[in-house]
Amino acid sequence: MDSQPPPSPAPPPPPVAPGPAITNLPSTCPVCGEAREEDAQFCQACGHNFVGEADAAPPPTGGLRGPLLWVVVLFWALLAIGGLYWLYTAFYSL
Repeated sequence: MDSQPPPSPAPPPPPVAPGPAITNLPSTCPVCGEAREEDAQFCQACGHNFVGEADAAPPPTGGLRGPLLWVVVLFWALLAIGGLYWLYTAFYSL
């Protein structure tokens, strides 16, 4: 006499890659370094998708790094502090 709803069906499994794509996969996970099991499409340790890796876009390059990044951050921080000081003195000098 329980009126519980029926359990929901399990989600479908991920699509299976064709045979040649599985043989060209790396032997270790590029994310965690764990060894890839034979015919595995996902890392057993972290869940990284080995099959989708080939279709993924390369990571973005460029941007500011190292000392130049700190120079830009310091410049904007000093500019913000100077602007706040200017607003403070202008507001309280009425």
